[in-house]
Amino acid sequence: MLCRGHPYYGRFSHRTDIIPTTWLRRLFYPEKGLRLFGRLDVVASENIESTWRINGFVDNQGPVTAQQMFIRVVSNRNCKFHAMGEWLLVRQDSRASTFERAEDGYDYATGREWYAEFSTIESLHPGVATWIFQCVEVRGLVASGMQLEIEVFSHDQAPVTGNLIVDGKDIHEFVTTERKKHRSEITVRLAPQELLATY
Repeated sequence: MLCRGHPYYGRFSHRTDIIPTTWLRRLFYPEKGLRLFGRLDVVASENIESTWRINGFVDNQGPVTAQQMFIRVVSNRNCKFHAMGEWLLVRQDSRASTFERAEDGYDYATGREWYAEFSTIESLHPGVATWIFQCVEVRGLVASGMQLEIEVFSHDQAPVTGNLIVDGKDIHEFVTTERKKHRSEITVRLAPQELLATY
């Protein structure tokens, strides 16, 4: 009680550490934790070899309302993010993921990750899904696919994260088949994946 913020302490082997409230809640009240699923829709327009659109959703299938949500999305492909609905785009940029030393002795970036951060003041209640972002100008999806890492932070809950993968070859085969039906725009809804707590 004398410690600032009234933290909980736990003994771990030879040390004592602060235990997050969310960790204790999951330990004693596991039924009160968030259960979120991430899902992607891949949209192909007229020319499937050029640009694609990817829509990102989060679905609350648990018993707890997610409040004051903040979401970070990291992509391994160049794309531009837009916030959808009640979501606000806080930041988007690219960062070097690997560096290599060249003959001149300097380190150069050999790969980049594109990321965006979104926030909302709206609550995500149980049984409700939300459309968070649209990723546009995605090129080369057919050749090598795409991977999006999603991290979700919400008030008084443990962060959850997951990797959502788009298999370019499977998408290409599906879209090619649907093209024969003379459809100008085709949406491929990928299977949802549960986002797991990081602690």
